[in-house]
Amino acid sequence: RGRSRRNPTYSLVTTPSPLFRYHILEFESRSMQYVLKTYPCQFPSRGLSRTYMSTIMDNLGESAISGTEAGDMLVFSMRNSVFRTRIPICASGISSVVKAKDNVVYLGGGDG
Repeated sequence: RGRSRRNPTYSLVTTPSPLFRYHILEFESRSMQYVLKTYPCQFPSRGLSRTYMSTIMDNLGESAISGTEAGDMLVFSMRNSVFRTRIPICASGISSVVKAKDNVVYLGGGDG
């Protein structure tokens, strides 16, 4: 996500279904160690509980795309830790999400 004075800052996403969490690992100079800060992503109040199969983040750590067992592609804003949109892709689940050059994303899924 960024850099502190000398030590890099790392960002990652974990998806223990049905949760979606955004983490930042930052170096704390007072304790001379890395500290993990966790932010749960906000979802609509009802109707969206998914099992995540594959998730990627963009290079800047500003957004994440996740493929679900239900065949949906979910988009999250990591800057605000909030769910953005759901796009139905296929009927039998998205098993892989791959980021290519120039903001292109490939999704693999289906029943065959």
